[in-house]
Amino acid sequence: YDLIVGGNSPSSSLNDKILGAPNWNRDIRRNRDLAAIPDRFVWVRNSGRSGDRNGDNDDPLIMLSSDIALVRDFDGFVDEETKEIECTFVRPENNRPRCPHAAQTIDIVAEYSYDNDLFVSDFRDTFNQMITTGYEIFPNCADPNKCLVSVDGSVSTPAPISPNMPTMPPSS
Repeated sequence: YDLIVGGNSPSSSLNDKILGAPNWNRDIRRNRDLAAIPDRFVWVRNSGRSGDRNGDNDDPLIMLSSDIALVRDFDGFVDEETKEIECTFVRPENNRPRCPHAAQTIDIVAEYSYDNDLFVSDFRDTFNQMITTGYEIFPNCADPNKCLVSVDGSVSTPAPISPNMPTMPPSS
């Protein structure tokens, strides 16, 4: 998470968390050789010699929109036809505004970015529950994207999934 949130501590100002983050640019990854995998929008950070924390990777870093959505809010910024995100990560460019911050999750991401042990602990517990009990769609749920039931019968209602989560239309 330290590559998508700025500042120098979880208590950094919101402005530092937004403007102090490294910049990410939208890109399209074409999968011409992999017909089963659709083309998709991704976020790329062209890094030169600073591609990873150790500074020893020339390859660009790639994140999915689901990663970036943890710190940026895409609502109102997704082209309905192409599903392209019409805002930028840090700096406005080409008449595209900066995406607003994701108010519900940016502070959580900042906390995890400075405390990896906390992230691993929280993720481990949730992941272990998911893989040991399994999940299915809850049969009486009005919106199956929002309600899951574990195999042991306990009900989970995750945060709502944004109807604007971008996906790439099939390539022609």
